[in-house]
Amino acid sequence: MPAYDGYELTRLVTDSPVNLGLMLSSMAEYRSRITTDKPYTGISSLEILPGGQHDIYYGCAAGNATITVYCWPPVGVGVGVCALEVWEIGTDICLAHSESVGTEDWEQLSVTFVAEKKVYKVRLVNRVLPTGDTRAYFDDLV
Repeated sequence: MPAYDGYELTRLVTDSPVNLGLMLSSMAEYRSRITTDKPYTGISSLEILPGGQHDIYYGCAAGNATITVYCWPPVGVGVGVCALEVWEIGTDICLAHSESVGTEDWEQLSVTFVAEKKVYKVRLVNRVLPTGDTRAYFDDLV
């Protein structure tokens, strides 16, 4: 067996232009990062910028499934701006949904749904319009 010593990058040559609109909309859709600014427990949490979301693929056994996460919604924006959602992959079917109540503190969001033995998409959402410091934080997803 030959020794592996790296890989060669080859340039993709194409006549079609890059779809900048699609690229920018994808970047705007997934606006999240791991940060140490505001952890619920431990040393880090997931920060989602205004109008952003973060998808996590979750495999589970058949039967009742409960997913919980702690959320710190942006201050002074009201009810329902942050959400925990469970989506069936490959469809536009949202199986479960929970929204923040706007306590300006850590809140627990929880959803329960009847699962098949397969992979689901868990989506964490910050629906606030980008005005001022309206970042949301998520931690301890179980």
